[in-house]
Amino acid sequence: FSERAPLHAMNFLNNCNEGLYNGTRVHQVIKGARVIGGDANSKSDNIASWGQGESEAEIERETNDLWHFPGVLAMESKPGANGSHDSIFYITSGEAHELDNQNTVFGVVLEGMDTVEAMDAVELDGESLRPKEPISIESTEVI
Repeated sequence: FSERAPLHAMNFLNNCNEGLYNGTRVHQVIKGARVIGGDANSKSDNIASWGQGESEAEIERETNDLWHFPGVLAMESKPGANGSHDSIFYITSGEAHELDNQNTVFGVVLEGMDTVEAMDAVELDGESLRPKEPISIESTEVI
């Protein structure tokens, strides 16, 4: 949906091209809703820092009429700001309409929804909602 959220789509593609996501891990799974990743801190073994990565950069919020259905790609809103994180993203694993008009949707899974469903089904490490066995993004490729 690059025409409906050009800043977010371009940012995500740039992050992929620069290898920013390579070696990062999924840092939270909200069962039946979304799988969250993209934090550079998750490359470290300091599990407590996963999901806490904050850069100064922020993407201006882009409002559109896209809703949160299974397979949506969106950027997480930055707490205390009007925009989005520049790297933390999520993929919805189910209906997540509570996020409609809160976070910017900019893409959709075209192939591999079975992988999203498998990530959604992993065993979690207590209240942290982190996967007990780390899920890594080995690399990204823009095609």
